[in-house]
Amino acid sequence: MPALPASRSGIHSMGSLAAAGIPPSCVRRLVETGELVRLRRGWYAQPTAESDAMSAVRAGGLLSGGRRLARAGGWVAPRA
Repeated sequence: MPALPASRSGIHSMGSLAAAGIPPSCVRRLVETGELVRLRRGWYAQPTAESDAMSAVRAGGLLSGGRRLARAGGWVAPRA
């Protein structure tokens, strides 16, 4: 089975998995063995993925703005 593509957040779209040569049958097997977690249709995460990123994808979105900047190592003003 091909290796999972690199992902900073540990989250993969079905498209990125297919581009890495991982067919749907392998994705199903990875979910069954716990190597991937299904977040919603077409989106999967490694069990070690960031919980706030997984929550965002489950809700139909992605991390953006300050949270994404902070994850990338950028400076974000402290919250009051």
